[in-house]
Amino acid sequence: MKLFPFDTFVIHTKEIIPEIKKKLSEHVDDMRMFNSLRSDKHYQGDIYDNGFKVSRIISYKNSFLPILHGSFQRNGDGTDIIIKMKLHKFITVFMIIWIFGFGAVSSAFEGKGNFLPLIILVVFLGIIPLSFHWEGKKAKTYFNGIFK
Repeated sequence: MKLFPFDTFVIHTKEIIPEIKKKLSEHVDDMRMFNSLRSDKHYQGDIYDNGFKVSRIISYKNSFLPILHGSFQRNGDGTDIIIKMKLHKFITVFMIIWIFGFGAVSSAFEGKGNFLPLIILVVFLGIIPLSFHWEGKKAKTYFNGIFK
């Protein structure tokens, strides 16, 4: 299992960019704050001339849901779709502050035989990659299915 919440994968397709954008638009709804669960599409976000930025529509809360940043690159016989999965920027900043803050507070308990801060930190650091890559695997499967 990868420990860090980011990943990149490439989909090779024979299709040209306008066809790719058309296929994406069939699966991606416009970004909305509310009522996205009523959509018949699986992803929401934006599609641009040179790429896209989307996330999966889910009915549950997962702060570690990957944001997919895709770009199109023409190759000799088609197009490469390069997809980078990342956490939302706010979640990344929050995690960094939380981990360093928790580390500073838990250092006050060091040497007193209290392992609770260490256990909490290990559990937190385990939940992040598990949640992220669990959702990321779904995204890879889905996008590979669209373009294969």
